[in-house]
Amino acid sequence: MKCKDCEKYFTTATPGHGVCSMPSSWFPTEAENDCCYISPHITCKDCGRFGNDFACFTVDEHDDAKGCIGFIDMQEEDVLNAFRIWLSRGVYSREKVMKLCDEFEETDVYKFISKVLEKEKND
Repeated sequence: MKCKDCEKYFTTATPGHGVCSMPSSWFPTEAENDCCYISPHITCKDCGRFGNDFACFTVDEHDDAKGCIGFIDMQEEDVLNAFRIWLSRGVYSREKVMKLCDEFEETDVYKFISKVLEKEKND
């Protein structure tokens, strides 16, 4: 989705420029930018193997990784690393994880992204 097509985008006096109102701090963006909150594209730079695997040395960071059989999702790795850190500190618990999931699902960002994805699915 382009910023110009989003309900959270507001134009400014400068043509082609505006602001995103999704975060409470708002930030400047351009009408033709892809939404930074909705990114259905999985690229090679999102993979844990990128830059570390000989099979990946011929790809560019922006190449589509959707069908890659060796793809390792870095966001998933980041979450697991957070769990390991909490465990090593003695503060990991399933209840804590579930509470964070519940809190996340109550945020405006979650509600906005869910609404847009559901609309796109139905279109």
